[in-house]
Amino acid sequence: LGRRILRRDWDAWEPTLISECAFAAANIFSSLKLIHIFTVNPHLGPLKISLGRMVLDIVKFLLIYFLVLFSFACGLNQLMWYYAAMRQQECEKYRTLSDLSSGEGIPMSELIRMGESCDSKYRSCARSKLACLK
Repeated sequence: LGRRILRRDWDAWEPTLISECAFAAANIFSSLKLIHIFTVNPHLGPLKISLGRMVLDIVKFLLIYFLVLFSFACGLNQLMWYYAAMRQQECEKYRTLSDLSSGEGIPMSELIRMGESCDSKYRSCARSKLACLK
């Protein structure tokens, strides 16, 4: 009876799942143990030593890179937040208008214009609503 349950429905502390996690961790550590053996190899040894000494430089570079990336993201967010809210309000207005009235009293040109200006996630919805209104 217990084996007919799908794995996604198993208890988090199922012994089979725990043993598989422990086995995966042991595989990772045994593979990492090979790195120590590389120092004996005349070709891989110097590469391992130089890479080990460069790790701190790589971390410094990544820190600066992510700092610059974060600053540009903050700047673009500051520039574009107003337009995102405006676009969202426009799309919500379009969805409300097209849901409430099935084309009565609202010019078709206005609905088409609003449908074309909405975000891509609303475009498929807008096309289906406009097809129903025609």
